Amino acid sequence: MAIAIAGATAGAVAADPQGPEPAARWRIIDPLSPCAGECAVTLLVGQSVSQSRMTDIFLRFQSPSKWHWDDTYIAALAFSRPLVRYRTLFSIEPEIGVARRFGAADGFETWAVIFLRWTAFPWNDYVRTSAAIANGASLSRDVSINAGHLKHGRGTHLISYLSPELTLGLPSEPNWDLVVRFHHRSNVWGVFPKKAGDSQFWTAGMRRRF
Repeated sequence: MAIAIAGATAGAVAADPQGPEPAARWRIIDPLSPCAGECAVTLLVGQSVSQSRMTDIFLRFQSPSKWHWDDTYIAALAFSRPLVRYRTLFSIEPEIGVARRFGAADGFETWAVIFLRWTAFPWNDYVRTSAAIANGASLSRDVSINAGHLKHGRGTHLISYLSPELTLGLPSEPNWDLVVRFHHRSNVWGVFPKKAGDSQFWTAGMRRRF
């Protein structure tokens, strides 16, 4: 009987040249399970480019020399953990974060977003790379642009958070990444109340997994 079972199993594997069943390619992670290297803390700092349009930067590839930097800075701390992985190609990762702005538009921000992250790059054996984009909601003290600078306003408002991100790391240091993120908040062409002003920052920092 053991020989028959072994033969049947071998035949089933041979008949499936595509590899594992589709369900086996997906991994659902229990958010209450021990982190075991899946959790991450990210620390970022950056400067406001709130007068530069996101479409100019990412769609028209505007030169950094034309970006409008102003005198508001940001420090941010975020926690994330993937909940879904598909093989080694991509993951879905919720993130919560909090930030403090300093300068002309001083104030706080907090957000809850979902990242879609692509991790399959041919040079990963040399430089681990991921590209991601986040979307969700952000709560912040209101801001506006006056006299060419981002300024703080009155009240606290909910607004959209959209953030492209790039990470780079060494294969020998799998728990550390360099992170570059475009921190963008807007009312999405009036979907959110217009009194909630737009703001955006180029940020960079480090991510530690544990």
